[in-house]
Amino acid sequence: MDRFGSIAEKFCESGCIVDEVHGWRVAQRVCQIATASGWEGSYKLHEWQSDYSDSEWLELVEGADEAVEWLSEQMCAEGYAIGWHDGAIYCMTDAEWESLYE
Repeated sequence: MDRFGSIAEKFCESGCIVDEVHGWRVAQRVCQIATASGWEGSYKLHEWQSDYSDSEWLELVEGADEAVEWLSEQMCAEGYAIGWHDGAIYCMTDAEWESLYE
């Protein structure tokens, strides 16, 4: 990732992309990374907010899910996927994802 949050190359290593230490801002951060990398999803992060209405929160969470799916499809090397795990966003091999849910 460059300093602006865009991804210059496809993910080809396992690791944490956005740590759960950021709490509910993980959803904002993943939307920011995807947008900086070319995602044109339905959710647009205009500015950082600290307070959301129920409908705004639902929109953010749905947008984050869409951003994660886009990052996984567009920015991962063959055999890797991006997803949520324990409140964080990870890139892992398909086998690593499968082992989590066995």
